[in-house]
Amino acid sequence: MIYKSTIDCVNDLEKNGHLIRIHEQEDSNLEMAAIQLRVYEKGGPAILFENIRDCDFKAVSKLFGTPERCQFIFR
Repeated sequence: MIYKSTIDCVNDLEKNGHLIRIHEQEDSNLEMAAIQLRVYEKGGPAILFENIRDCDFKAVSKLFGTPERCQFIFR
C-alpha cells in the first residue's frame, strides 16, 4: 500500500487496530518515554500523542515497532 502522508498511514493503522491515540496532555520529557516503554515491553501498538505539553505538534511513536506492523505498512 502506498500512503500519501504520514497521517494516512496513522489513520490506516488505527482503523486496523495497530495504533492508539492518547488524548490526555503528556510531558515530552519523561511521561511520553515511560508510556512508550510500557507499550513496547508488551508488544503493543503504535502511539499517537495528540496533546503534548508546550508543543503545537502531535507525535507518533513505534510506527515501525514490530516486524508485523512493518509488514502491514508495506503490504
